[in-house]
Amino acid sequence: MRNIFFGLCLSCLLTFCFISFEMLLAVPVPPVETAIILTPAAPVSPRISGPKIYGVRPGAPFLYRIPCTGERPMTFTAKDLPQGLVLDGATGIITGNISKAGK
Repeated sequence: MRNIFFGLCLSCLLTFCFISFEMLLAVPVPPVETAIILTPAAPVSPRISGPKIYGVRPGAPFLYRIPCTGERPMTFTAKDLPQGLVLDGATGIITGNISKAGK
């Protein structure tokens, strides 16, 4: 009885090992797909896509890059920046410090 049980267990183990080995050999091949770009091209004219209001506490350093799409190179200008802030017209980055709270 013991030999029969051992023979069955050994047979099951060998079958399991053989099936497991076959599964290792059968590596799935991913399907080949062509790349499709769904994002529309950026417009030629400048378009700002950031927030209209951006806040910082008085005395804290301020750093903001104007998020803009469009044909490069472009220059940036701003009117009525709070005192202490400076715009780099070539990069569109506003930096500086403000001393008092705004509106």
